[in-house]
Amino acid sequence: MAEAARAADCGLPLKLQDVQSLYDLALSERDRRNELLASFGVAFGELFISLGDYEWVHVTDEYGRELSIAVIGTDTVCHPISMIDKRLERGETVDIEWLREATISHMQRLCG
Repeated sequence: MAEAARAADCGLPLKLQDVQSLYDLALSERDRRNELLASFGVAFGELFISLGDYEWVHVTDEYGRELSIAVIGTDTVCHPISMIDKRLERGETVDIEWLREATISHMQRLCG
């Protein structure tokens, strides 16, 4: 997280607009993308954690092990690091707040 804060030139904890700035930086600076990805994915995940009702979990499947976010008390998860990585690879402009809210909405629907 400290690396993400330095890259976004802000303090901790990272706010929504800081995470947006970090995404925009990673999108524009392809050569720094890999060094920023893990800390940025964690920073994006922390935006879920800060709302409550979510926790960090490790998910292991046939593709490997990943740090993920789960709705507390359920098996419903999202993978913030992969979510960001795939969008950056495609060069997508993303509204981080919208992505978080859309993901939360989807996760809540899955929980019933």
